[in-house]
Amino acid sequence: MIRQNFRLKILVTALTFLLIIFLFLVFFVFDILRENQIISSNNEKIITCENLGCPIGTKYVGSKNSNVFHECDCSYAIAILPENRVCFNSTEEAQEKQYRPGTCVSH
Repeated sequence: MIRQNFRLKILVTALTFLLIIFLFLVFFVFDILRENQIISSNNEKIITCENLGCPIGTKYVGSKNSNVFHECDCSYAIAILPENRVCFNSTEEAQEKQYRPGTCVSH
């Protein structure tokens, strides 16, 4: 009985410790993202196509490695490596080059 209580206390302590570390990392990562203006605390769109290295007027980004295009503030667009980004001024331009809209493209 004493041994079970001891194991339970160790388990609860370990889980509490892991929760504290997780929360610290979440807040730390969000703080870094806010500092680098990747996310905003007031829900405004920070990421623009220009932030991703595209020329002014660009509305969508695709990858050389796929046939899908995304809005520039989409997490899929942000994840495209700079050397693989293809910039489009319109959905028509992207579709002319055989790209299809991704899930975060508003129609």
